[in-house]
Amino acid sequence: MVDRTLSVAVAGAGIAGLSAALAFARCGFKVAVLERAAVLEEVGAGLQLSANALRALRAIGIDQADLRGAVPAETVTLRRARDNRRLARVDVKADDGTGYVSIHRADLQAALLTAVLTQPAITLELGTEIAGLRSGGGDQVTLALQQAESMSERPYGLVVAADGVRSRVAEALKLEPPHYSGSVAWRTMLDRAAGAPPFAPGITGWLGRSVNIVTYPVSGGERLNLVAVVREPQTTDFSSRDHAGRMPLMTRLHGATPVLTEMITRSGPVTRWPLMMVPGDRVWGNAEGRIILIGDAAHAMLPHAAQGAAMAIEDAVVAASAYAQAPDLAAAARRYAAERRPRIDRARRRAIFNGAVYHLPFPLSLGRDTVLSLRDSRSLGRDLAWLYEWQPPELRID
Repeated sequence: MVDRTLSVAVAGAGIAGLSAALAFARCGFKVAVLERAAVLEEVGAGLQLSANALRALRAIGIDQADLRGAVPAETVTLRRARDNRRLARVDVKADDGTGYVSIHRADLQAALLTAVLTQPAITLELGTEIAGLRSGGGDQVTLALQQAESMSERPYGLVVAADGVRSRVAEALKLEPPHYSGSVAWRTMLDRAAGAPPFAPGITGWLGRSVNIVTYPVSGGERLNLVAVVREPQTTDFSSRDHAGRMPLMTRLHGATPVLTEMITRSGPVTRWPLMMVPGDRVWGNAEGRIILIGDAAHAMLPHAAQGAAMAIEDAVVAASAYAQAPDLAAAARRYAAERRPRIDRARRRAIFNGAVYHLPFPLSLGRDTVLSLRDSRSLGRDLAWLYEWQPPELRID
């Protein structure tokens, strides 16, 4: 069995990193979370947590009641962007009764952080950036760490890279870098207290050739998260969180229903996020099993299946279970990859498929609309059973 006294470093204190820290701690490991930001700020936008994500959170000690500001949903409504016509409703509640929620990313991170800070086996080190690593096939990985103006080296028995699509660990391993997907996500929020127009109830997606928009409530229903995914085959600006203003987005909504243009007009600041992906065949660590990648660092994908956060949390649980039960590190890494890669590949294909269907041009969109309108919500929900019915492994100290 893998030695539980092994020192574990988790790179990144986002959703993937905090989830990994909690998962490994529940399996008896001591964990250091290394985060380059000096302060964990309330950044990001909304996200959706389906039943598989909620079960994975439960496995690391986070119940739905801990997710303050989360708004439950039972269906997702699909509409046509040009005229607001309802095309379909999709059941998203799992057969075992596990729900589906929309939540602000900061609220999820806050729940994870609260659990991390009460876990004595976890140390959180802010303002600590990984500047490089050295792994020569021995029994440790040496990280070069920058803290303020000082540099130091520190050995770890296992490094879990949860540092996002622009992972410094992946860069140090000389893995192929991320590439632009051809789409940009424009994100904004509407605030009920600031006089926003009435919110569309629940989770709603508007399908259009040039843009598809998804809205859902967060912050206990007081705010509405809006993300518009626009196809832009070429772009020279890859900076995330670029404050672009409303007008560039409004021009991309030409011909859309007034419901959408009104929401953009009354929204808060708009940010532009070029969507990056990593190669589908990216290696998820080194052969010795002393370095593994999880979340976006391993498999950043398009958002059209709303599974980015869910896959990262699942990764954390499966990785910790593999390292707790496998006979050695290399076997643990192989088990983790063997369990995760088929599911990740399927989720990636589903996201690409959804994106293609959402953006279908006329007259192909007419066929899409007809097919959707002929199917009931339960039937459409069954198409996603493979995704939502996933069960996490048990995390335990043997």
